[in-house]
Amino acid sequence: YSWNDTEYRDLHSTDANACSIGPLAQGYSQHPLCTAQQDLSGNSFPFTPEHKLSLNLSYSWKLAGFDWEATGSYLYTGKQWATQYNHAQLDRVDSYHQWNARLGLSLPRGEWQLIAFVDNLSDERAVTAHTRPAPTTHNRMSTVQRPRNYGLRLNYEF
Repeated sequence: YSWNDTEYRDLHSTDANACSIGPLAQGYSQHPLCTAQQDLSGNSFPFTPEHKLSLNLSYSWKLAGFDWEATGSYLYTGKQWATQYNHAQLDRVDSYHQWNARLGLSLPRGEWQLIAFVDNLSDERAVTAHTRPAPTTHNRMSTVQRPRNYGLRLNYEF
């Protein structure tokens, strides 16, 4: 678990992007959002969630001449902001989570190992990051969680 209490102590800036997609797009170039410095003191750092959690549970046993291990993982990332402006409609990235599972077997000496895995068991597609809308198209780019991914991994140590 990690807890991040990030905060700007003294930061002032003009939000040109919010100006261009808001008042400027309406023809108000002298709107305070376009001309005045904003006091961002107290705002959170971008892409620094206050809460982040990782839980892993593993169980090992011996069966049929092999060493077995099963592992389940849970990952949680709290809400965060895409820019230092912390604008609720433009910058908020909601919290998301992910479940993963692994089942592995290896020879007792450990040189060979076969692992079956599934990442993102629930196939969530939460947005993990995004840009602000572009001034001309109002489109934004987003990064989403990878879809469910599964496979086999064979390791050999020498």
